[in-house]
Amino acid sequence: MLSHLVFDGVSDGSVGIGLEVVEAAARVARAAGPAASRQRIVSVTGEPVRTAAGRPLAVDGAPV
Repeated sequence: MLSHLVFDGVSDGSVGIGLEVVEAAARVARAAGPAASRQRIVSVTGEPVRTAAGRPLAVDGAPV
């Protein structure tokens, strides 16, 4: 599992690009054979953060 750690003020685009790059790599890996890849967004406290644009960003919890 891959965790993307985000902080208040994170760029909306950076989060989206990070998620898309990992998902694209997972699609390529799945085409080559079975692979398990999951990703999640976490914050230090496990609470939602605000992006640089002021939007709330839900997270999947705190880092494990």
